[in-house]
Amino acid sequence: MDTQFRVWKLSEKRWIAGAEPKFGVYTPYNWLCNTHNEGDLVWQQFTGVLDKDNNKIFQGDIVEFEHSDYTDIYKDVGEVYFESGIFYFHRKYEFATNDVKSLKVLGNIFETPELLNQ
Repeated sequence: MDTQFRVWKLSEKRWIAGAEPKFGVYTPYNWLCNTHNEGDLVWQQFTGVLDKDNNKIFQGDIVEFEHSDYTDIYKDVGEVYFESGIFYFHRKYEFATNDVKSLKVLGNIFETPELLNQ
């Protein structure tokens, strides 16, 4: 799997198209860094996981997921983030292939941050 990113431009509150870094050649990544203030760009990496509707899950996405206390199943909402080489969501539930069947991307922290208040 290639490393995939998406890029949010803070000052314009929009996604930047064509933000795939390929190091060593001139690419849209180089163009972004040369034509935008790098501090104005937020790079978010694809987790390698698809939600139950086959949508790519990126850092900064807000996802709905199910979890259990061995007696009941609960739905919860959380932000996807990256820490110590691992993708996590909400209360640091670690991503694992057998844990993600119920994940659904609802939005992201830039366009729909209010979803975290549910």
